[in-house]
Amino acid sequence: MKSCGHFPLISPWLYRLAVRRVARRAGAGDVPAVRELASVFCTSPDPAARRIAGQGLLHLKSPEQTDLVCQESLLWDNDDLVSLVTGCAYSPADPADRALWLFCTSRTGEFHRPGNGDHFPLLSAGYAAAEEVVRVRARNAARRDGTENILARALAGPDVTQNAVLWSYGEWVIVMNGFSGEGRWNDLWLLAPLAPAPLAVEAIRSLTMAGWSPRGDDRIIWEDLARSLPERWTYPPPAGQFRAPVGRPAGQVTRLCFSFDGNLIATGCCDGMITVWRTASAGP
Repeated sequence: MKSCGHFPLISPWLYRLAVRRVARRAGAGDVPAVRELASVFCTSPDPAARRIAGQGLLHLKSPEQTDLVCQESLLWDNDDLVSLVTGCAYSPADPADRALWLFCTSRTGEFHRPGNGDHFPLLSAGYAAAEEVVRVRARNAARRDGTENILARALAGPDVTQNAVLWSYGEWVIVMNGFSGEGRWNDLWLLAPLAPAPLAVEAIRSLTMAGWSPRGDDRIIWEDLARSLPERWTYPPPAGQFRAPVGRPAGQVTRLCFSFDGNLIATGCCDGMITVWRTASAGP
């Protein structure tokens, strides 16, 4: 006995009959039947069974069913299923899920329709609640559609460093590319010390090429960095991740220095870490 999708297969005719039964269940409002049809549509080697499954998804009855088929289309990462779902004008009912759905299906222009709310917080909430395969699809969509700036704003939020410790390397790439593309130089400078080393080098290079430089005592640090910046990062990335700041240095402080205007404080610790802190806000 072979298997195809979720159904045991004795003969193609019996298999297609089973798929038709599931399609009738979906037409009657059954929610789990939607997931079964999506699986057949995306995985079955039988073209006739896939056609039956697709027809069964064309006339869904309830918001729960349309929510599920939108979710399944992103989880399967199947362009044919996405085309079917968008052709039916299905859309998730939850605003955050809808924002992520629109972003992943290259319809960011619909963010601005009346009633859709502020799309950056909604996209952020939808992305945070999504499974990793859907997050990857969102990042791929950002690169494909030239919308890295939108996803970067959603990931960063109003305080651009608050979520930095949580980002994966792929998310760091989106944020740094998005802010660089928008010319958000001040935010790029805030993020550069926290970024993975290869991306930090690229960020500082972008700042240099743009002719940007920080004000105040930051300028002293900036000039040293700009002078010693390598052409590109050719070294292995540092082992591990930067430890999330908790309001104090990680090791015993052996040296301490304030800037003249009191905006910065530098700490030198017994573990060899030198950290520059802004006194007006938390974090290095």
